[in-house]
Amino acid sequence: ARLPAPAMTIQVPVSVGELLDKLTILAIKLERIDDPAKLVNIAREHAALEAVVQAEGAAPFYEFMRRPTQDAFEPVEHPETLATAIKIGDPVSWPKAWHEVATSGGVVEKVSEQEIADAKAIIGLCGIGCEPASAATLAGIRKLTKFGTIGTEDDVVAVLTGNVLKDPDYIYKYHTGQLTDPKGSTVPPGYGNRPIVVANAPHIIAELLA
Repeated sequence: ARLPAPAMTIQVPVSVGELLDKLTILAIKLERIDDPAKLVNIAREHAALEAVVQAEGAAPFYEFMRRPTQDAFEPVEHPETLATAIKIGDPVSWPKAWHEVATSGGVVEKVSEQEIADAKAIIGLCGIGCEPASAATLAGIRKLTKFGTIGTEDDVVAVLTGNVLKDPDYIYKYHTGQLTDPKGSTVPPGYGNRPIVVANAPHIIAELLA
């Protein structure tokens, strides 16, 4: 379904739902509201929706939200994803995530290892370093925009929860074509920027960066 326009979408990578709960608390503080119940009116006024993104190999909440009922949540016994921060198959706070998505009229999506890796590279091209799990946010935005769920003119807030120092080998392996997914398949560097080896000399490095 297409999100109503104009819309503000808050896009987050999620494993357990705690972040959505914290975002709600933050929104209350930013609006200086004492009564949490008034947050619903704020969401309606600003058309703010929450979009949740999970990795394909660790997406029990995505599967649950396809047919959500209180007793229908099924954990993933062996979650698989290179995005370690969201590699959780049995999240304890899924009811919080369910509540936030439902009350905001939001959506839930899952993304592949390829989509996460390419999104991380795109973020890197912008001069921002993030962990793979955070890149799931942009991967979700790209996918939801492609499907028309998020409009090209919509305002989107993307939450990046971890910096580039987490899973540092991921970057090198992706850009050198050595990154493999949990099943052992190569993740092609669609936005690869292969490292250049130069001499340990300041003037040569300066020329390269000029």
